[in-house]
Parts: sequence; structure tokens; C-alpha cells
Amino acid sequence: MWTQRFTDQSIKDGVVAPEDAEIVRYGLEALADNVLAFLLTTLIGFFYGSLLSGIALWMLTFPLRKYAGGYHAKTKGQCLTCYNKVVTVVANKIY
Repeated sequence: MWTQRFTDQSIKDGVVAPEDAEIVRYGLEALADNVLAFLLTTLIGFFYGSLLSGIALWMLTFPLRKYAGGYHAKTKGQCLTCYNKVVTVVANKIY
């Protein structure tokens, strides 16, 4: 995965200490997941005719995903699929 390659290169370049590699990799994966969720949510908003509503919806669901708990999928792909289904259902109710 790109996060591992990026972390390995950062260690080689002396930017990241080897003992911090796992933390850096985890942070990069979390950042990538959040960026992907943002892009997909805004894309759903765009398809429903309002890009700003998609952004607003992401701003509401981001803290909810982080702190509400709830269903935990077995894989990241399942998590993203479930999240997009929920966003689509909410978008259907809004629009």
C-alpha cells in the first residue's frame, strides 16, 4: 500500500524515526480514508444537484462517524460501502 512505501521512504530520508513508523502509517491511512469519504460524499451531493449540500452533509457526518460508535465493518471497503449507503439514504430524504 502507498502508506507503507511513503513511511519507508520517510524513514530512509530521516524524516520519521523507525519507532514512529506504525503511527505515521496509521495516520496516513486515516487521512486517506477521510479524504475518500469526503470526495464520495461531495460526489453524491453533486449528483443530487447540490455540491454545497454534499459538503455540509460530510461536515455533519464526519464527527458522527468518529464519535458515535455503531456498526463496525470487518474491512475498510465494507465500511466505505456502508457509509456511502447511509449517505445516499440521507441524501434521498433531504432531496
